[in-house]
Amino acid sequence: MSWIFTKDWPIIFGGKPYWSVPAFIPITFELTVLFAAIGMVVTFYIVNGMGPGIKLPILDNRITDDKFCIAFDKSEVDASVAESFFTETGADEVNSKII
Repeated sequence: MSWIFTKDWPIIFGGKPYWSVPAFIPITFELTVLFAAIGMVVTFYIVNGMGPGIKLPILDNRITDDKFCIAFDKSEVDASVAESFFTETGADEVNSKII
């Protein structure tokens, strides 16, 4: 675009110079928004360990159908205390799996 305006076909529009900065401000803004969105998607996938070709472990086959899951690292919490807490608060099912 700048080559066309300055070298190939220089035309003065309404007294503006051949290459004026205000003409490129909307394009620069839109490219900034585009690259920020692409960057956030790539960052999301990297931080969450997702992406093409990555196989994540399935905790339970029913999670996406009719149940939800609370998963945590057993090294950080005492398993018997956590199991009794979830049972007392009304959890339908408590499983201790090592994945």
